[in-house]
Amino acid sequence: MSSLTNKDIAVILLGKTGYGKSTTGNTILDSDKFEVGVTHTTASITKLIDHGTSIINGCKWTVYDTPGLVDVEKSELESIQNAVDDMSRLMIACHERKQINIVFILVYDIINKFSKEDKKTFDALESLFGNKNFWKRCVLVLTKLDVLDTPFDEWLSKQTGFFNELVEKCGNNVVPVCNKETKEEQKTLKRSSREKLLKVILELGSSEPSYTFDEFKSFEKLRKDVILQYELPSLETKYNEKINRIKEERLKVRSKSQREAVLQKIAILKDRIVDKDNGTGRLRTYIESLDYEIESIPNPRCVIL
Repeated sequence: MSSLTNKDIAVILLGKTGYGKSTTGNTILDSDKFEVGVTHTTASITKLIDHGTSIINGCKWTVYDTPGLVDVEKSELESIQNAVDDMSRLMIACHERKQINIVFILVYDIINKFSKEDKKTFDALESLFGNKNFWKRCVLVLTKLDVLDTPFDEWLSKQTGFFNELVEKCGNNVVPVCNKETKEEQKTLKRSSREKLLKVILELGSSEPSYTFDEFKSFEKLRKDVILQYELPSLETKYNEKINRIKEERLKVRSKSQREAVLQKIAILKDRIVDKDNGTGRLRTYIESLDYEIESIPNPRCVIL
């Protein structure tokens, strides 16, 4: 196996609820560190980021188990906001622990057909981590290898569309794993698939370029933009209502004091919208509407009592 300059390696498990992140984490660590159990209709047991450590081949491995990227108990907006917050805390933790050998594990259930929703979920990762070095340090792990009724290479060759795009993004780093050991054949399969996964992780962990905390911070604007996309429907309703109220007040302006009051309301609302827009241009229409209202406010020559 490859050697690491820094002996610490951080493995970050990512994926949808129920695809086997926690069991994969236990397989990597060769322990029962992470609680396993998923209901069929609700979110996973993993609600907060958890981590476990182990010494593997002379290196200290820290595996981070994360909440599912999609939580059926929450709206899309809440899910993406939680994901941004969770990943920010996670990257801060890695930075504080001086963990620079980071490998991302994208966990997917091999018995599920890859859907547009799955593509959307994995594409969201690029919004969280950026596209510079993130994909170069990703491994696509396919769980439930033991239930596959054909050789894995044959199964993989038959995959098409979005799934193949994901494989290509991950640099063809695809590892099928068996996380069960109820039967003897499962134990053998689990042991061999674990060894292959550890080898791939270690090779990526020791490769350059690494994924740094500074790189994560550099994509802060992108993360805010993604959240803004999910917020747009509610923001459109709110801003339209506020601008319509300002327009009504503008039409009633008869004095300098009334004019100043309306201008102040416009300035406050415009500042909030500009701040929320964060340079994305997604809220430009509302900013332009407020500029129009400023130009349209009459300027009384005298105060009308």
